[in-house]
Amino acid sequence: MASISLYKMKFCPKCGKKGIKGDFCSKCYEEIINSMLEFKEIHIKVCPLCMTYFFQNRQVRFDDIATVIRKVAKQNIKKNLHAEIKPILPQIEFKPGRKYSFEVEVALSPKEKYYLPAVLEMVRCRKCDRQGTKYYEGILQLRNTTKEVIDFVRNDIKKHSSKGVFITKERKSGNSIDMWITSQRYLQNLGKRLHKRFGGILKISPRIYSRDRQTSRDVFRVNVYFEMLGYNTGDIVKTDNKLIKVTSTGKHVTGVNIKTGKRTSFASKDDVKVLEKRKAEVVKDYPEIEIMDPDTYQPVKVENTKKIKAGEWVDVIVDEGKYYIV
Repeated sequence: MASISLYKMKFCPKCGKKGIKGDFCSKCYEEIINSMLEFKEIHIKVCPLCMTYFFQNRQVRFDDIATVIRKVAKQNIKKNLHAEIKPILPQIEFKPGRKYSFEVEVALSPKEKYYLPAVLEMVRCRKCDRQGTKYYEGILQLRNTTKEVIDFVRNDIKKHSSKGVFITKERKSGNSIDMWITSQRYLQNLGKRLHKRFGGILKISPRIYSRDRQTSRDVFRVNVYFEMLGYNTGDIVKTDNKLIKVTSTGKHVTGVNIKTGKRTSFASKDDVKVLEKRKAEVVKDYPEIEIMDPDTYQPVKVENTKKIKAGEWVDVIVDEGKYYIV
């Protein structure tokens, strides 16, 4: 006589389905739990690129996925119960396209526990989905730029990548570079910060690109043009008949007046003359300072005073036939 397993003989007392594992079939068990706990489906979508999850119509950053599941499960249980919620998770790999089905244990007491079905899905959020595409909202045009400026831009964009800010295209020519960037709002703010930090010429030109059919709002793209000035920290410039050694650049340039030795400043502008610095030997330090002219090798008097001794080498500039130690 063939043996019949007890597993095959078990049936669901509610619907009569045969061959069940527990006391009820999975469908009836879910209905029973739902009537007791009144829970909504637990389906959590996570972006593994920026480590955020979709919650109440926005992307929220997280550090621990178990904490996220407990928070969502607690909200999805309509009845206000004092229960201990524990997700029973498999090994999770945070990569786009992965999908995991698991259970969430809801313990009302040590003896009364329920297990809710849950799904964890790995998807790219709207912002991260732009990475690696040709999508852009604006172009950053850097002209007469330096490595310091380019490094500043790249590092700042990297810091904002979790907010969907990426460079999707680049074009370089000499000391100029164009960058296609995914956020026009971020790009305008970046242009203002570049101008404040490095000085230079800034032009922001927004234009209507299209119209959003869902919101009926205009969609803008923006060009941000930033050109570095022809001088930087340490340079000697002439502006408004003043000789200034530049100590910092930005929206305003600060420095030291070579003639008076006093600190001064002026608004960033491009109509500034940069004077060449040359090396010269001090041949006399009292009662007046004299240096050896780098071209004629004749001793000449300098116009400003410095604590210096004969035999030392110094940087000098020449302006309108007069010599200054810088």
